[in-house]
Amino acid sequence: MNTLDNLRKAAKRWLKALRANDPDARARIDRACPGAPAEPGLRDVQHALARERGHESWKAMIEARPASTGASLEPTGGATDGERVATFLEFACWDHHVHGKGDHRMHDRAAWRLLGQHREIARDSLYTAVVCGEVEEVHRLLAERPDAARERGGAREWTPILYLCYTRFTHQPTIDNAIAIARTLLDLGADPNDFYMAGDARYTALVGAAGEGEQDSPRQPYAAALFQLLLDRGAEPFDIQVLYNTHFSGDVLWWLELIYAQTINTDRGAAWKDPEWSMLDMGGYGSGARFLLDIALKKRDVRLAAWVLARGANPNAAPPRDRRASKRSLYEESVREGFTEMTDLLLRHGAIPAVPILDDREAFIDACFRLDRAAAEAHLRDHPEFLQSTDAMFAAARRDRPDVIELLLELGMPLEIADRANTRTLHHAAASNALRVAKVLIERGAEVDPREANYDATPIGWAAHGDRTEMIEFLSRYSRSIWTLAFRGYVDRVRDVLQREPDLATQVTREGITPLWWLPDEEEKALEIVELLLAHGADPSIKNKEGRTAADWALKRGMRDVAARLSARVTTEPAPVASVIERYERVANDLTRAYDSGDAAALESIRQHYNLPVTWEDVRSLVWQRVRTVREAKGRPGSFALADAKDFVARDRGFGSWATLTTALAAGVSSVGAYIVDSKENSIRPRRALDDNDWNTIITVMKERRISSLDAAGQMNDAVLARVSQMDHVTRLGLGGSRAITDDGLRHLARMPQLQELDLSHYPGGLITDRGLGVLRDLSGLKTFQMCWQPGISDAGASNLAFCDQLEKVNLLGTPTGDGVIRALIGKPRLRQFKTGHQVSDAGLPLLRQFPMFASWHGGEIRYSLMSPDSAPTHLLLDGPFTNEGLAGLAGLEGLFGLSFFWHISRLTPDGLAPLKDLPNLGFLGCDGKLCNDEAMRSIAAIPQLRMLMAQGTVASDDGFVALSRSATIEYIWGRECPNLSGRGFAAMSAMPRLRGLAVSCKNVDDASLSTLPRFPALRELMPMDVQDEGFRHVGRCEPLEGLWCMYCRNTTDAATEHIAGLSHMTTYYAGATAITDRSLEILGRMPSLESIELYECKGITDGGLRCLSSLPKLRKIGLSGLPGVTLAGTAVFPSCVRVDYSV
Repeated sequence: MNTLDNLRKAAKRWLKALRANDPDARARIDRACPGAPAEPGLRDVQHALARERGHESWKAMIEARPASTGASLEPTGGATDGERVATFLEFACWDHHVHGKGDHRMHDRAAWRLLGQHREIARDSLYTAVVCGEVEEVHRLLAERPDAARERGGAREWTPILYLCYTRFTHQPTIDNAIAIARTLLDLGADPNDFYMAGDARYTALVGAAGEGEQDSPRQPYAAALFQLLLDRGAEPFDIQVLYNTHFSGDVLWWLELIYAQTINTDRGAAWKDPEWSMLDMGGYGSGARFLLDIALKKRDVRLAAWVLARGANPNAAPPRDRRASKRSLYEESVREGFTEMTDLLLRHGAIPAVPILDDREAFIDACFRLDRAAAEAHLRDHPEFLQSTDAMFAAARRDRPDVIELLLELGMPLEIADRANTRTLHHAAASNALRVAKVLIERGAEVDPREANYDATPIGWAAHGDRTEMIEFLSRYSRSIWTLAFRGYVDRVRDVLQREPDLATQVTREGITPLWWLPDEEEKALEIVELLLAHGADPSIKNKEGRTAADWALKRGMRDVAARLSARVTTEPAPVASVIERYERVANDLTRAYDSGDAAALESIRQHYNLPVTWEDVRSLVWQRVRTVREAKGRPGSFALADAKDFVARDRGFGSWATLTTALAAGVSSVGAYIVDSKENSIRPRRALDDNDWNTIITVMKERRISSLDAAGQMNDAVLARVSQMDHVTRLGLGGSRAITDDGLRHLARMPQLQELDLSHYPGGLITDRGLGVLRDLSGLKTFQMCWQPGISDAGASNLAFCDQLEKVNLLGTPTGDGVIRALIGKPRLRQFKTGHQVSDAGLPLLRQFPMFASWHGGEIRYSLMSPDSAPTHLLLDGPFTNEGLAGLAGLEGLFGLSFFWHISRLTPDGLAPLKDLPNLGFLGCDGKLCNDEAMRSIAAIPQLRMLMAQGTVASDDGFVALSRSATIEYIWGRECPNLSGRGFAAMSAMPRLRGLAVSCKNVDDASLSTLPRFPALRELMPMDVQDEGFRHVGRCEPLEGLWCMYCRNTTDAATEHIAGLSHMTTYYAGATAITDRSLEILGRMPSLESIELYECKGITDGGLRCLSSLPKLRKIGLSGLPGVTLAGTAVFPSCVRVDYSV
């Protein structure tokens, strides 16, 4: 771990380089601290050094040192620059120690992470520049020292040409520039026959270019071009290690063609005239001719055989000397295999025909493969010992012949037959991706996880080594091999297995390795698995033979958050974190002062803490959005209590409460994982406040996994957006709430013509103006555009949407836009949902007739629900100073299904709603507040096809609700606050024949009227706002009820839950900020019909209560947010069939 002196020296070296005008040192400080001074001092450099290591400041880093075991201070990849570079090169370049595609992929992704976190690596040396494809840096370094092209060095003591040939880094510049760099190195004298010794084998540059081998190294896209270049520059063409390494896959013809063309017309061409092809002699494995034709036979590759024979290879080449090899001729082997195309080909080229003579064992196997039961039984009568030989079963597994397996089992062969190393049939099926055989074996009851002695591996381990993804997926349903399940990221299966056998989490190999070392590359999955393993007893303090812990390995792989989590559990002493807690307390105090008064000093402190240009209005907006008690108090001064501010700070660090944060700090953990990936949606979002290193990690993950959707959670800035815009696979950007985005930053989006969804909303408003919206001209593929509440734009900027012909949804809610945007969107053929700004006038409304999807009915799926303000297939939200006369201009819009009005409709009156009855397909209406009075209710009831009314805050009295109750079509009513609704109006709604869902305030509804609830004939969904515990006894009598949302009834307790325990049809339950405890979860746990549960800000819920829900047979989804008593580890109780959405 770095000492304080080392850190100070590192900062001084960096400062010295800056003062010497070193461009790399300047670039490094700009990355660590955008906006650093032109002439930084020592404090600036110390601050940058801390930021590189994941800390907010130099002071915070120093304070964190005693609270860590190394991982929280030491940067990823190693403690020093040299260690990090060595680690990167180890991961980016394969050698004979890396085995299996899974390991290669892990190494590649680790290299990606390290380069993303330490971008200075790419220019550390000639070796790293070569591996990273930094062609300009390579040229610069070689121009300074041409001899460097031939010098050994770097982590592996290789020459640059070996690093280039052996890198498997999937970095695009590496791929794009490999040939140009190779040519430069060779021009300066690099040896095309350079090699390193892998044991007693020479691994040459050609071997590196060809790849594969026992290590199963993937081949780079430029392999053939690099191979050819090396040949052109003098590489030995007849490299038998290349032949050996590529024979495993059998993909040898690509390089055979290259060496043939390179040599046939030279003095080396005589070698091809030797029919044994001795230049490729494989010793005990046979002559070159025999070895290649054996490959063609085993891989059933007629093209390879034809190519080899056409160039003079001996069709009668002698069998290999190796005692394990067949001693038959090639012709006999092809006949025995039934490979008629090969047999004919050999005959045409002079093979001597011969009938293969089978020994008794081979004849038995042959009979089994022909499904000749009688012949097989005859052999067994003479040789009953054949039933104890693995040969037939293993051969059937390798060829995926379940019919042969079935026959052998019927003949009496043991299902669990094994060789001396305890290798089973399922091992060979797994290695060969023989899914049909594997299914038969599993169905027959074969042991799923037997371990063989050679590699101490299970069948799923064999499948993983060969990256047999289909087989891994199949076996993962049955296997209990925590090692492979964890490494492959099967979180749900790991959860299931550990629930049944928690001791599997505590395994330790002879080398001191635990399952905590076997984590997947996706860090969010890795964190989930870490929590599961720790929850079931895994010990992160165990060290391997080299004295390293699982945290050390995670840190080496660049998995900072995983390492921090593991290190936190290793800490043995309480950490002196008082100063850290004091700093966070100061931020919390500043938040309360800034919220109440806009105190200038407090605002400046907040700006420095969050590194954002926040205003007083920004603070008030953020607090309003995130703190429920402030919203309930209507934002009055003093409503943002210090306790709430502390929780606010804690959630920014990813913790559910202040108490959880302080406990974590004492354990050495300053934050949780930086991001969450939703694999189903292929999206990523932050879990907490991010720093520059976190963004490096997120961008690296997006590149590696080609994640197409990013929700920045309000944390995007211009610099990060510039990097995101370089990813051509990203199609959705959620940038809402990002105060730091400017017009200049938006210009980066011009690089993203593939973008389909874009959200630029911000309340109360960010820095974007009309100038920034000019970028819309470059986003021709945009389908969804949302920009709510931004005050700095107008019709002039938003009218750039005219260039986006693929638009389907546009949302400009709360913006000062209006008729100009409507005009810009005329004729958009797919535009089906449109929410206007607040400047729409009578002049703009007639233009909506020129919206094709609104003008006439185009069909489509009709969608609406009690808990959503949106509808489909079409929906229009209008806002602005238009009049009744203007609204009447909507007559004839046959395509309109949903219509809503928003806040600024000051000139529209209730009597203006009457013409809506003439809209033939109007099925959804949003009409809120004062506009929705008794007169409006009468007009609404007359709309012939209306199915849902969204009437939030309606001022209608009982008379209005009585009038509404005459509708025979309305299925859903959302009212929320209904200050003038009392018993008579409520009871009247019980006569509505199709009313399926109801969400109104019952604050003024008496108990007798509330008792009519069970008489609502079609009621299936209910949001009983302001109903108290006793009132829930009426809810509990609504036997057909399917969905219950306990929202805005925050005084309710477990008593309310007891009343609904008998609702046997209920599938959906929600509780938001109620006073329920784990007792309610016990009750819900006895309601087997439940499929979806969501709990929000219920402070009485704990991990213990979750166990009561884990065995619900139909539960498929549970949402847990804002629950200080619930942890991510606590969610491990749910089986894999349940989707868990957890957030602080």
